[in-house]
Amino acid sequence: DAQNAGTVLKWAISVEGTADYKNEPWTEYNNAKNAVKKAEDAIAKLATSEKLAAQAKLVDPKVSITRAGAYIDAITSGKKILAKNAAFEAAVKAGNLDQIEKEYHVVTEEFRKQTILNYRVYGQSTRDEILKEYKLPIEKTVRGYANEVTVHMLTKAAAADVKANKLEEA
Repeated sequence: DAQNAGTVLKWAISVEGTADYKNEPWTEYNNAKNAVKKAEDAIAKLATSEKLAAQAKLVDPKVSITRAGAYIDAITSGKKILAKNAAFEAAVKAGNLDQIEKEYHVVTEEFRKQTILNYRVYGQSTRDEILKEYKLPIEKTVRGYANEVTVHMLTKAAAADVKANKLEEA
């Protein structure tokens, strides 16, 4: 059962399988974890010579669980990044420079934090699809406004320096 659940999970997170990069395969993940747990409990009752052979059969399902964990984390973090990006885009549409700057910093911080999880996904083709789904849209939006936000920040700093009579710094 553990081996079968591990195989189902492996295909649920694979480009060649049913992975859609938008939905976490929680059912398959939990089924595999539960099946491995049951198998480990049953293995604990076996004789020592039989334990090694049985434990060897759990290697692949455990690898699939680890890989699926990274896949699920990447999708979850990607959704967080997209939510922060939506707030940034709303600020851009509103045209409030202070709000744009604030949301820009929020989305870029979240982007730096969460992108690490995207690179933990196993398999180049699967990782590429995750990055295409979650990283590229944010990079495009953020890069499009980086100069404007920087100029706004420097202008505010210069105005504050002038107000404080720090003309050289301004």
